[in-house]
Amino acid sequence: MMKIYKRTGFVAALFLYNIATAQTNYPPAAPALSNIIKAEYFIDNDPGHGNATPVSIMNATNIAGKTLEIPLVGVTKGVHFFFVRTQDANGKWSHTVNRIFMNFSLPPYTTAGTIADIVKAEYFIDVDPGHGNAIPIAINNNKEIPSQVLSADIQGLSQGIHVAYIRTKDASGKWSHTAASIFNYTNIFPYPQAPVPSANISTVEAFIDNDPGFGNAVKLNITPGENISNFSFNLPVTGLNQGVHYLFLRSLEKPWSLTAVKEFVFASVVPLQWLYFNGEVKNESSLLKWGTATEVNTASFNVQHSTDGTHFITVDNVEAGSAGAHNNYHYTHPTPVAGFNFYRIQQVDKDGQTSFSQVIKLLFQTKKAAVALAPNPVNDQTYIIQNSRAFVKGYKVLNAAAQTVRSEKINAYKEAAWQPDFKNLKTGVYTIRIDYEHYSETIRFIKK
Repeated sequence: MMKIYKRTGFVAALFLYNIATAQTNYPPAAPALSNIIKAEYFIDNDPGHGNATPVSIMNATNIAGKTLEIPLVGVTKGVHFFFVRTQDANGKWSHTVNRIFMNFSLPPYTTAGTIADIVKAEYFIDVDPGHGNAIPIAINNNKEIPSQVLSADIQGLSQGIHVAYIRTKDASGKWSHTAASIFNYTNIFPYPQAPVPSANISTVEAFIDNDPGFGNAVKLNITPGENISNFSFNLPVTGLNQGVHYLFLRSLEKPWSLTAVKEFVFASVVPLQWLYFNGEVKNESSLLKWGTATEVNTASFNVQHSTDGTHFITVDNVEAGSAGAHNNYHYTHPTPVAGFNFYRIQQVDKDGQTSFSQVIKLLFQTKKAAVALAPNPVNDQTYIIQNSRAFVKGYKVLNAAAQTVRSEKINAYKEAAWQPDFKNLKTGVYTIRIDYEHYSETIRFIKK
């Protein structure tokens, strides 16, 4: 069969081919099911169709949930096979279905007898002396003995792991199973007697810096007691130099106590109080700020700088403000180095005494331009390439022996790409050092 379609001015031909395949006719519908009219069973041996033991049934096309009681008289004890089959109204037999079963008799349970009272109990450790020969336990005759507490005799028992056994006997003379429990026998040493209450502390002495010996320091007036707390006293400091000193305290009450120590600063004027000290990097400089209180005797402040946090130098001096007031100060350090900069403030009293603030750390990063030389290796012409416009002081070209063979002073801003003078350089390996405003860059290159 051929169909022709006309589409947008063109004629398309579509040839369809049918392949015929011969098919057989479907069989007629199955006849209606016949009723089951007979059923029979047998055990182990088939007597033949129709000769087995009949089963009473209701005629139907399907028999479900049928309960069958089978007499097992004459069937031996053990494993057997049970078979069952049916026949319909047309005389046709079904398949014979089988199941395995076991034939056995459950003995009748005997009536439990009356439980006899427990009349005896005994225990032993490790070695069984025989029933009735162990150590007796006093009990009240009863059918059950719950929560019985036993104090076992362990005299003469060696230290270590042992096993304790216990058993009981009832009024009919029957013994129970022997129960066992493992225990560890170790001597428990008695606690020592409580120590005699400590005597009251009645003598306390103090000294500064140098120990004059037990009993020879300054005696303090105290109220005797077992513990002395929140105790204040006055100690003469005549002749004591201003600065750091150490106060020692100890008590005598058979024996002497440990000697306690406390560091203190002795000064004629209350030291300056630091309120804060901080800093920041600002406009290529370090801006330092600090605040103080109780400037009773302050003359000035030394601003100190370090590049390693250990060795400080004074870079400037700032006059102190009003005495007794809260004062705020600031200072700008114009020449920090690239990297970390450490700062502290040294307070100077009018009598020459000094104290220091905390140390702060500022990171100073220069604005560098990333630099490259291209092409490299080079001919007579090459370019210095920067990531931005930068101020260039000049450059030098050094040979492999570190000798300057070419130099030029520029002192001007250079754009992102500029050309140095490499004319008449001999073939070899060189290094160019470019001096920028705050740093230098070196690049190795090969001259063809």
